[in-house]
Amino acid sequence: MKILSFIIGIIISALTFSGCGSLATQSQGLSDQGYLLFVSSSNKAYQVDVTIDDQIQFKGDVIKSNKSDRKGNTYAIGTGKKHIVIKRNGEVLYDRTVLISTQETKKIILR
Repeated sequence: MKILSFIIGIIISALTFSGCGSLATQSQGLSDQGYLLFVSSSNKAYQVDVTIDDQIQFKGDVIKSNKSDRKGNTYAIGTGKKHIVIKRNGEVLYDRTVLISTQETKKIILR
């Protein structure tokens, strides 16, 4: 009986440890993008036209400043130097070149 228990123990041990023969790890870094958040200094919400590097154009939502820490649409963009132009009804509100780092959220305050 002791021999049977011993053999069963060896079989269970062999099956348990055979799956641990090679340990494959998967490493995943941070995605190579940053984010833009548009905040109104006048505490009004509105939409703007955003142009990045004279190539990418989209409509963005500007949120009230008192809600900027809790919620708001962030827009993912690539990292590096980016020339950002923001217009509302044809009027230029923001025209600057900024440096976007990996996983950084750049808060742009608009008048």
